Amino acid sequence: MLKRVLATTLIVVFILFLVLMIVNAKEEADRKRAERQKIEAMARAHQELVNQDNLQAIEKEPYYPIELYVEGMFNDEYTRAEVIEIASTVCVEARGGSDKLQRAVASVVINRKNNPNYPDTIHGVIHQHGQYQGAISGTMQQYVDIYNGEEVSEEEFLMYERVFENVEYVLECGITVDEDVLYQSGFPQGSGVYDIIDGEVFCYE
Repeated sequence: MLKRVLATTLIVVFILFLVLMIVNAKEEADRKRAERQKIEAMARAHQELVNQDNLQAIEKEPYYPIELYVEGMFNDEYTRAEVIEIASTVCVEARGGSDKLQRAVASVVINRKNNPNYPDTIHGVIHQHGQYQGAISGTMQQYVDIYNGEEVSEEEFLMYERVFENVEYVLECGITVDEDVLYQSGFPQGSGVYDIIDGEVFCYE
């Protein structure tokens, strides 16, 4: 009888020991899980702060597209101011367009400068009465200011950089339309249509 009681007691004690171990293990697992969740939450919060700091840095970071290149002189023919005027005109006319469109717009400016029926300077061509509306209305000036160092966002910088690279391409590699293509608008004019690019109609003189 005594042995049976002792055996039962040992079994009960063993069961209680197992239960205690299971409880302790669960509590330890819960504690570790809570600590891990706390660490992960702290890490996420830290990363959010880092991201916010980076975003603020991007928003505040000044970008100067004109300074990405040789100080405005691609060759002896065009000055820094002339290159900026061409790029600003492309911004007005086609900043959201394809590379082909932007290069074509810049090419028409060059063609007009080289044509005896138009002014023989970039400034004269762009500011000729009744021609480039952006120059007439003054909206082109905001892009001139940007290319002269006004701060812009990263997204804007990439857009202005692409315009500038397309102007650079035309000035260094040559025009991308025929020499006698002098008209660019939303409708046909002149002696015939050369090409239609992104809805813009480029025509011969």
